[in-house]
Amino acid sequence: MRLADEGFPLCLSPDGRWALVRAHLVTFEAQKWPGLRVVPTGTGDVRTIAAPGLQVVAADWVPDGRGLLVYGREADRGLRAFLLDAGGQGRRAVTPEGVSACEVGRRGVACLGPTKRVTFYSLEGGESREVPGLEPGLRPLRLSEDETSLFVSPPRANRVSPLRVERVDLATGRRTLVQEFKPADMAGVWIYRPPLVTPDGRGYAYGYAQWLQDLYLADGFR
Repeated sequence: MRLADEGFPLCLSPDGRWALVRAHLVTFEAQKWPGLRVVPTGTGDVRTIAAPGLQVVAADWVPDGRGLLVYGREADRGLRAFLLDAGGQGRRAVTPEGVSACEVGRRGVACLGPTKRVTFYSLEGGESREVPGLEPGLRPLRLSEDETSLFVSPPRANRVSPLRVERVDLATGRRTLVQEFKPADMAGVWIYRPPLVTPDGRGYAYGYAQWLQDLYLADGFR
């Protein structure tokens, strides 16, 4: 079912009734609308969240639906995460510049911090803290339902290495392997993005591209 005629889809609301859509960032035309659009998946009206002065890259709902976490860039500033209330007002930065791969929960957001280590930032403005014992480069995938642990994806050693999902205890940094997978036939396979994981860690999805070519040997030429 088509929800919108233009824009880039970001996520669904916790109740599944709304989709967040941003304008295309790479286009030969001027953006037709700024910020975000909230599009109904059923009945309802489309509304726009303007986010003035902010170039929106990604966004997600806080799990209880009381606000939005927006990842974007203000003029002449680096990327960081902002908290907006449900009406799109009251923008407040919750991370420093230079964070990436942010995953939001009810109480905070886990990101790769400026040091490329997994860091937990409070949505209420408390002190940030790095998750202990983790090397740089682990990518946050999803906070668990109780927000005591975080699913992460370690860097792959090479292109044909399995894609791993591990569960990290946020208090101790203890890591447990949850899933390891890769396509049965790795010929010509490139995996571009980390997997998507459900909050209980039991469901996942991942995608890949595969390029296959034929190689011929020709002889007899002069």
